[in-house]
Amino acid sequence: MGDQAKDKPDENAVHKNAILVESIKKEMAVYKPYETFAINPYNKLHVLAGKPNSKYDQLDPSAANFDFFDQIKRANQEPNKKYDEAQTVNQEYGWINKPLVELEKEDKRLYFGRANSEITKYMEVYFLQKEQETMHDKN
Repeated sequence: MGDQAKDKPDENAVHKNAILVESIKKEMAVYKPYETFAINPYNKLHVLAGKPNSKYDQLDPSAANFDFFDQIKRANQEPNKKYDEAQTVNQEYGWINKPLVELEKEDKRLYFGRANSEITKYMEVYFLQKEQETMHDKN
């Protein structure tokens, strides 16, 4: 094992550079640069504001790409506004979020408003007095 290491000649800077050039040529043969970039409309974006007085952050309104803004709006919508159907099983639970029957306060069958009786009024006064006593005892 030690003999193999001794038989191997030392690499010098010329050999290392030749290996580097060869590996770069191989990489560049399969390298395809992207020239157009697009936003993924299915991921949420966290856009950071630029510096307020920077001349480089000023946008020209005539050069605005409104398709890009539409994609950002779509990415920030709720799933039931983005898609026609639920995409996962868990989305099915809350997909239809409109009530089956509209709530009418005059209909006593479905609306149970807050009702006060003698005992609830008594207990409300009792608890208010108890709170005042505890506040008085702390001071």
